[in-house]
Amino acid sequence: MAGSESVDEVKARHKKEIKALDGTGRKLIKQANKNKKKVAEAEARIAEMEVETKDRHRRELEEATEAAAGDGDVDDASESAAKSPPSPPATAAAESAAKTTGGGGSEVDGVADGVGAMSVSMSAEDREKEKRDQKRAKAQRKREKQREKEAEREQRIAKEKEEGGPDPRIVEMDVLKTQVAPRGFRVSEIKADGHCLYRAVADQLSLTGRRPGLTEESYPLMRQEAARELRSSPSEYLPFLDGLEEGEEFDKYCVKVEGSAEWGGQVELQALCSALRVPMEVFSAMSPPLLLGQGYDGPPLLLTYHEHYYALGSHYNSVVPAP
Repeated sequence: MAGSESVDEVKARHKKEIKALDGTGRKLIKQANKNKKKVAEAEARIAEMEVETKDRHRRELEEATEAAAGDGDVDDASESAAKSPPSPPATAAAESAAKTTGGGGSEVDGVADGVGAMSVSMSAEDREKEKRDQKRAKAQRKREKQREKEAEREQRIAKEKEEGGPDPRIVEMDVLKTQVAPRGFRVSEIKADGHCLYRAVADQLSLTGRRPGLTEESYPLMRQEAARELRSSPSEYLPFLDGLEEGEEFDKYCVKVEGSAEWGGQVELQALCSALRVPMEVFSAMSPPLLLGQGYDGPPLLLTYHEHYYALGSHYNSVVPAP
């Protein structure tokens, strides 16, 4: 083709080929669809085609320059292009990919064959590679920054613990152990879900033999007992309910006690003592044991009250015989 073209025409055609093949390179990469193997094939194929095209362009430009020299029409740019060194051989990656694809059977080869012997310019490939490298570097920096933040947070927590003294939860539990252990008991953990008081009472009723069939999961029955007692004697409990008045407000409160996951407290414990007609003893690290329902017969139900057991708020556990 170069034999019938002037040097300027050859240059113009080469420029158009390179521009057109920028899009072809992007198409090859896009068609690989982030498949590592296909991307590698595409990149290797692009490198191989690039070498072939550079060699062809160099030969065509040399032919056009020689033809123009015979006519006495050689300009400085043509002489410079004619003296340019040949392109390096195809990379090992390109050769490996060519062998892997088996000479035209892959999707990458199919796209390449569709555009003939044209290739993608090195600058376009370099830009794509640079973008990928920048994305990887940015992601790496983000991960490193996140790890640094986590490390700083752990160090800050450790420092706060060190400066803040012993863990309040551990201190509280140690005090409770000194109260129950001498009597041959230990603290048995109850699930913390808003029903812990009622779960602990149900567990104690079964443990003391009053209602052997009950388990922690019997807490709905305990809620019903407490609500029934509250409704039957509102005047006995209203003074301890933060200014609630008898009527709609108190009725709503009883509905919560009976059917929600609202945390229970001393008012509900007292209501359960009266409803179940059993004594209770509640251990606390902040004060002597709280005795409720002392007028009732039988061994008391034993519970522990915790202020620091969970971050969510107050908690009740059951007290059981030590092994």
